[in-house]
This record gives sequence, structure tokens and C-alpha cells, in this order.
Amino acid sequence: MLKILEMVGKMALLPIEIIWVMGAAGYGASMKDFDREIRKFREGESGSRKFGVDSRTKQNYRKLFYKLKKEGFIAEKIEQGGRFLIRTKRGAEKFVRLKNLKDRFLLTSYKYKPEKTDKVVIVIFDVPEKEKWKREWLRNTLRELGMKNVQKSVFIGKVKIPELFLENMRKLHAIDYVEIFEIGKTGTLKHVV
Repeated sequence: MLKILEMVGKMALLPIEIIWVMGAAGYGASMKDFDREIRKFREGESGSRKFGVDSRTKQNYRKLFYKLKKEGFIAEKIEQGGRFLIRTKRGAEKFVRLKNLKDRFLLTSYKYKPEKTDKVVIVIFDVPEKEKWKREWLRNTLRELGMKNVQKSVFIGKVKIPELFLENMRKLHAIDYVEIFEIGKTGTLKHVV
């Protein structure tokens, strides 16, 4: 659904083109790959136009197109050359929600490799209630890295914070809620670390 909404959001497509491209390029392909396959299909460079999908898969796509139309995510636009599928405003909103869910899942399911350090690292965060899933993700990830929970939103440990974790915090727009401190001498924190 996500890939179809992305494709028809970029250009009006015939259902047959979508089925062809999904079979030829594959679901994991980039939009650049899809563009290339659509151009080949439209210019007749696809050889005998044998589909890379079986009849059952084609039928599943047709059912998905019907469902997307019924729910108002795509619409038909009749032009010279056929009935093209386009993304509706509701479909654009659904695409954004699906894309955010996919990104969130990919970023939050990543397991980081803990790396020890001699310095004490303190992570403090204050995530708004409306984004509490980010708070839970931060807590779980910091525990997995080997940090100890001092208070609900305060973690401490002798662990380097992975650069990829920081990058994922940026992508999830969680970095603004987090402060990270690195301390060379523990002072009164010896009993905690």
C-alpha cells in the first residue's frame, strides 16, 4: 500500500503499469528504479511484457487497488490512453502516516552495539506526553546499551553513545528532548556508576 501510494503520488499510472513495475523492479526498489521501469514499459522496451508476477499476485494487486479506491486513497482519472490511478488528498495523508510508521519501526527496531568508555555518561530527557513512544524507545535503548536508570528520565553509565543512535534520534525528532553529558571525574557519582 505504501509503495503504491508513493508511486501514484508521483505520477498518474495505469493499474497494469503498477503491476508490471512491482514485478519487474520488486517491492524494495527505489523510486528511481520504478521510474526507469515505467519508462521502459511506456516506451515498449520491456520486451514481450511478460509479467514478473503470477496471476494470483496480479489478482491481489487488483483487490488492493479496489480497496484503495473504495477507501478514498486513490481515484481514477480518465484520459486518452486509459484509466489512470492518482493519489487523492486522503491518500496523501495515509501515505505520510504509513511512511512515518515504517520509518519509526525501522529506526526503533535497530540494535546498537554497546561500547565501554572510562568516562561517565549521563543522559537526561524530557519527552512530551503526546510523543511518549519516543520516551519508551529512549529508555529501552539506553538500557540495552548498558546504562542504569537513576530516575525515570535520567540514565548513567560508562558507555559511549553510538553515533547511529544520535542520528536516529535526529531522524525521529527526539534529539531536542535529550541532553547528554560526559564526565571525566565521577566525584560523588562513584556509588552510582
